[in-house]
Amino acid sequence: MTEETFKHLRIAVIGGCQAGGVTVTIQRLLPMAEVTGWHVGFHPKDSDEELAALLPGFDLVISQLSDWDWHIPLRISRLRERGLPVIYLPTLVFPGFHPDITYIPGMPQYHSVIITSCYLMGLPERRVSELYNAYIFSELGYFDVFPAARTALLANFAQEGFDIAPLFDMWMRDVGQFMYTINHPNMLVLATLSRLTLARAGYLDPDTPLPESKDDYLATHFTCPMYPALARRIGLSGSTTFLRSMPDMTEGQNRELPLEEFINESFRVYEKVEREKLRIGVIDLAYERLAALVRL
Repeated sequence: MTEETFKHLRIAVIGGCQAGGVTVTIQRLLPMAEVTGWHVGFHPKDSDEELAALLPGFDLVISQLSDWDWHIPLRISRLRERGLPVIYLPTLVFPGFHPDITYIPGMPQYHSVIITSCYLMGLPERRVSELYNAYIFSELGYFDVFPAARTALLANFAQEGFDIAPLFDMWMRDVGQFMYTINHPNMLVLATLSRLTLARAGYLDPDTPLPESKDDYLATHFTCPMYPALARRIGLSGSTTFLRSMPDMTEGQNRELPLEEFINESFRVYEKVEREKLRIGVIDLAYERLAALVRL
């Protein structure tokens, strides 16, 4: 394609929290194109129906909204049924670095399965940090999560025709822990996926140099460490220090959040919540296992 063609090229990116990084990367890879991104439901504030009505004006739509997404008018099958020039780029979810981190419905932020389980058990707060060890991780199945998550990730993308095995190896080599949380990847990850998608669309050579990975917006949000006992198994150093979300920090607050402080803050949150709301899914399973292992 000529430079003149790219002057008239319009690309839309729709998805969740990863859409911003994809949008920025595509704009840098194709600086002559018009690239518009939507973090659907958040920014811009177009309704699902309004956004769906805008998409026919684009030459390419890159969507990260699956057929299980709650934005029904924007599900990938709906877009394909309308004959839109759409490529589905799966949202990258990888719990391999953070098997202890989970969501609790109706509650903001991320939660530690171990901390929540200990609170439910009535274990004194001062004793919780001692459970972050290889024995407990093994009993909870944490050491099995990384290889299983890798297999699931590669299979999920392969189902859509993307071979990301070489990219995964590059992310491990060049970044190490390439996820800030289970669904917030490093900007290099989003950049390589964006390049792969544009190559599939025929707008870019797959060997095109990547733009500098700056403006890593997701890096400013809450960041979970990979605990040392887990990290050593895959050749990383690991940490027990979390990082607060910079947009949510109060003046003078330290961004670094050591494990002990995270435990304390989590306990204070749980004191205001009905216990039954905490006993869900993986937390309930871990609660039962830890209750059999740990003396109160």
